[in-house]
Amino acid sequence: MSPLLLLSPLLLLLNLDPTQASLIRVPLHRMPPGPRTLNPPRAWGRAAAALGLGGPAPRDKPTLVSLSNYMNAQYFGEIGLGTPPQNFSVVFDTGSSNFWVPSRTCSFFSLPCWFHRRFDAKASSSFRPNGTKFAIQYGTGRLDGILSEDKLTIGGIAGASVTFGEALWQPSMVFTLGHFDGILGLGFPSLAVGGVQPPLDALVKQGLLKKPVFSFYLNSSLSTPAPTFSHTF
Repeated sequence: MSPLLLLSPLLLLLNLDPTQASLIRVPLHRMPPGPRTLNPPRAWGRAAAALGLGGPAPRDKPTLVSLSNYMNAQYFGEIGLGTPPQNFSVVFDTGSSNFWVPSRTCSFFSLPCWFHRRFDAKASSSFRPNGTKFAIQYGTGRLDGILSEDKLTIGGIAGASVTFGEALWQPSMVFTLGHFDGILGLGFPSLAVGGVQPPLDALVKQGLLKKPVFSFYLNSSLSTPAPTFSHTF
């Protein structure tokens, strides 16, 4: 398949007016590739550069958040949750719409809780309990938990009130072995389990972003010392 054809659905998302849009640029760092990592198509980087992608317009003031790429399969970055913020590595997932992290009160027998950071509701002054139970079935695993509300910090944007999931039970080994703590869904509201408002929509509704639009730019350059992937809201 032509690299340009692969890029075309991503380009359709770049419809922000640079004179009006609030911009958060989230760069992703490439980790040393493992033995099973496939070589990325180098033509992607050349095609994107020819189209002027890969960075904000000079008039924009982006907020940067370091993200990492593990085995070309997991793209994750740091966000903060609560007051003061508790940091978590989350996957920015376009195929789901819920935001969740492991809970400090998760089951003793839930292995992912042993290996990942957990949210402590008692340590956050802005925490608001909800208590509604939820369950999400992903293609690679399932989790159960309860819904709660607190403040989200992503890049330079802080103070957004979001409904998120506290994962109590994660039986899948994917979550145990994953290099991320939770998932931040970027999908449509109709995909959200429990009818909750996705975090991106919450940012827009609260006036912290102008439009619920984001894009991905994948740069295949291995020699650039700066982050080689970027995720932009």
